Amino acid sequence: MSDRNNVSLQRLKLMERASSLRKEINEKRYRRQNLISEIKPKREEAARLRKKRDSLNKEVKELIARAKEHIKRRDEIQEKIREIRKELGAVIRSEIQPRAERIRKEKETRRALNRAARASPEELEKEFEASLKTLFDSELSLREEVIMVEMVMDVVARYNSRKSADDVSTDIKKTYEEIKEIEPKKVGLDSKIMTLTAEAEKVHRAAMDLFDRKNELSRLSQEAHEAYVALSKEIRDISAEIDAISKDIEKGFEELKPLEKELDSIRFTRRKQQELEKLRAAKEKMNTTGKIGLEDLRVLLESNALPLNNKGSNKGKKGAKKGGEEKRKRN
Repeated sequence: MSDRNNVSLQRLKLMERASSLRKEINEKRYRRQNLISEIKPKREEAARLRKKRDSLNKEVKELIARAKEHIKRRDEIQEKIREIRKELGAVIRSEIQPRAERIRKEKETRRALNRAARASPEELEKEFEASLKTLFDSELSLREEVIMVEMVMDVVARYNSRKSADDVSTDIKKTYEEIKEIEPKKVGLDSKIMTLTAEAEKVHRAAMDLFDRKNELSRLSQEAHEAYVALSKEIRDISAEIDAISKDIEKGFEELKPLEKELDSIRFTRRKQQELEKLRAAKEKMNTTGKIGLEDLRVLLESNALPLNNKGSNKGKKGAKKGGEEKRKRN
């Protein structure tokens, strides 16, 4: 195989490898551009998700702060309620309960006296008068008189019991009146407790509503965060692929550069050989026929190979001139 064939084969292999590298580089460039186009909206969406998450987290913190203020207010109200209940308890224990206990005992005493009396004062008075009349107006034996005296004494005792029961009833009524005088104080304290309890419940409900809202926003924030984390991973993966492709492209250019340099050298050598062949052909034509074309003239002039001081040269000029005229005529 000749040197020219070897060079041609080498040039063909180099061109094939360079073409393959350019194709690979272009494919990688296209892939990288697609990834860049793909990553841009993902970054915008990730920024939106991050902003949404941060905004929700900020709102959650504000809701928690407001809820804590409500809880603090509720606790303050409940502390007031406890203080008022202590005051109410003191009123009940020191002022109402003793009187209530006294009423209970007096009622028991009154019941016992009423059982002993077994009749109303009017009935006992009539019974007393009837017994005295019988004792003084009737003819009675000694035994009957003794019995009548005992009956009169029994009526007197029963009357006294009844009278004592009425006195106890008077004391009971008096004690009830004392309790009634204390009742407004108790009612006032009860009213304060009810009002404060309603207020505490209202504040507590407001705090719970804020916590419910906080929980909902926390859920949305968590969803945005998870979506952001997942999208950020996609972006990192795509960025890593873009970086890897960029490195491959750089390596491809590094490999392509010496190939193109060698191809340029081969092309330059080939052009030089072609120019030498054209020069030999032009010289041979000028020496044999004395006639040359414009292209032959250009090659001879550029190579400083045109012999201007001999006949062949003049013939060459004439031939070149004639060839030029013929060429103009053809054109």
